[in-house]
Amino acid sequence: MPSNKNAIARIKVIDRMLSNRRRNFSVRDITRKVNEELAEVDPDAGEVTTRTIQKDIRFIEDQFGVDIERYIDPNAESERTGNPYAKRCLRYAEPDFSIFREKLSEDEKYLLREAISFIGQFDGIPRFETLEKLRLSLGLKHEEQAIISFAKNPLEGKNYIGELYEDIAEKMPVEIDYISYTKEGQRFTFVVSPYLLKSTIGAGT
Repeated sequence: MPSNKNAIARIKVIDRMLSNRRRNFSVRDITRKVNEELAEVDPDAGEVTTRTIQKDIRFIEDQFGVDIERYIDPNAESERTGNPYAKRCLRYAEPDFSIFREKLSEDEKYLLREAISFIGQFDGIPRFETLEKLRLSLGLKHEEQAIISFAKNPLEGKNYIGELYEDIAEKMPVEIDYISYTKEGQRFTFVVSPYLLKSTIGAGT
């Protein structure tokens, strides 16, 4: 194990970034992020070098027998010039792998299977691909009989559910156009910061 007080904190940040398949991280990116997070918890901590991060990555590979793949980001652009360049990135070869992830108990797997089966009845759920992948990893088959079923999907306006979900998750303001029913043709535009999607099912409306 790397022998200083911030070793575990560094390993946790590195592990999280190597698990992230939505972005492409170089050793330099990881070093920068590690320093940012260490500075937040310990302002007196010295700056970590790229060489230290490289040693930490080799430690993860050797200690946990993890396959870390190196590859070139085809869409990388220089932060200084904006020109394309060969950005060398790395990540876990196995998607969603983490050295800190514990195995689920059978009870936990059962509860997750039931929750996924329930959520899967609704149209318009965002990030469906991730939900489907989780369903497959837990061995939940499509033909299993549902315990709870709705005659009508309670998620009205399903074409917008995914967009609104993402906006709320990312804390993004939303611009809404409203056309008056009482004053024909009159249009109003509002900018709001949504924080909750609430269904009125069962509320008598």
